[in-house]
Amino acid sequence: MKRRKYLNGASVVLVLAAAWLGSVLALAQSRSGLAVPAEWGQTVNGFQDDFEGFALNSNWLATGSDPSVYSVNNGVLRVTSAQGDPNHLLYARSGYDNSTQEVLARIRVLNFGIDDPPRCGVAVAVDPATSQGIDLHFRDNIAGRQFQFLDDMRQWGPTLDRLWETNQWYWLRLRQATNESTGLADAFAKVWLADGSEAEPDTWVSWDYVPNRTARTGLAGIAAGRSEEHTSELQSRQ
Repeated sequence: MKRRKYLNGASVVLVLAAAWLGSVLALAQSRSGLAVPAEWGQTVNGFQDDFEGFALNSNWLATGSDPSVYSVNNGVLRVTSAQGDPNHLLYARSGYDNSTQEVLARIRVLNFGIDDPPRCGVAVAVDPATSQGIDLHFRDNIAGRQFQFLDDMRQWGPTLDRLWETNQWYWLRLRQATNESTGLADAFAKVWLADGSEAEPDTWVSWDYVPNRTARTGLAGIAAGRSEEHTSELQSRQ
């Protein structure tokens, strides 16, 4: 796990899968000319895990009913089907804001069930005692394959106008931050292809889940699925 200094003084964030978090939304390019997140190769004030070796960093905390579904193998974190709901893998090191958070991860789904139980993605503001927070999930239900917000155990939120495919890598970026116009916490998300062919979208999909419900606070990390079979991977990529 590496700690980075944030360039613009924003709140501390969690960084996953060798991508560097920031608020700059412009397209960046790697040395090979492929499109990568704007923070690629920069120094940020956050945390990055490359998932090197064969064991999770000791700062990761598995919450929910099934902590056995996470495994690491040389740059890949694999997440398999979990029992119960909700289940998360949270970064539990102290020192970052418990409300204003952002996660960026590179994820692909290897196999997936259908209907409500199968889900996986990223999460912010998760209470480690209840494993409930704000998620951005892969889903496959009667509406088809989609990405969708979830306020755990309370309400599904908006969907993102994007289909997903098995064995295709995607960047998922999820943020909780204060809405400047209302002063309340909102959730923001975006998804795009992670094969270097597509620029990060300029615009966010937002969800004003407050004040209809109380704002979530807690830790940031990975959202695991429940019940039905699925396998997803998060991969480090320099």
